[in-house]
Amino acid sequence: MSFQVETISEQGNFRDNNEDAIAWGVGPQQQFCWMVIADGMGGHQAGEVASEMLLAIFRQAMQQIEVHQLKQLNWAEKLPLLMQSANQQIFQSAQSNKALAGMGTTGVVLVLTSQMYHLAWVGDSRAYQIVDGHLIQKTKDHTAIQYLLDKGVISQADASRSNTRHLLAKAIGTQLNVETDYLSGVRASDDQWFLSTDGLHDFIVDQQLTEQLNLYLEQKNTLKTLIELAIANGSTDNITLGIVKNI
Repeated sequence: MSFQVETISEQGNFRDNNEDAIAWGVGPQQQFCWMVIADGMGGHQAGEVASEMLLAIFRQAMQQIEVHQLKQLNWAEKLPLLMQSANQQIFQSAQSNKALAGMGTTGVVLVLTSQMYHLAWVGDSRAYQIVDGHLIQKTKDHTAIQYLLDKGVISQADASRSNTRHLLAKAIGTQLNVETDYLSGVRASDDQWFLSTDGLHDFIVDQQLTEQLNLYLEQKNTLKTLIELAIANGSTDNITLGIVKNI
């Protein structure tokens, strides 16, 4: 089994630095592929520090997995534990260094095996599954707006127009402990997986995103096209995305 992966992360036209980050890798004997995406926050360069800390923790943990451990590996336990470990390290760094005070990050980690997918996340970065040309959002945003949507207090149209849609309900590193959402399931045949930060998906409606991703999969455009579209639609944020599929 082998994987085809492409990622891109850009500062955008309005930010002085890039607080987004993305990383990926494959496990021993190509038994699994992993990807982590993060959108940092905090004053000065603190957001960059938080997102890179999250990636470093997952990168080290994934590289330490050996082939004989795979049969006993419980991703439902491992991924949330790694999120909590990252949360505590980021929180403690913020507490001990005034320059990093208030930093935090969103985070989504995806693990794909030949048959299964595993997702763990905190915040409003997202993971999507693409099945037969259809885009399926698999993560649910941890935002105040999503909470109101779930309660039926506001409509989707009102949510998309809200000035507070970026207000996070929780993030990695802003509190001593964080609750991580986890989801797993059987993969669809020939599915693809797409991760993004809100600088992209908040500025491209699902129909546009589906169309552009299908064009990408048909090799008729590039991931750079998606970034250019998000900017044309008004994105003022950093923009990061990644896609993975079996080949």
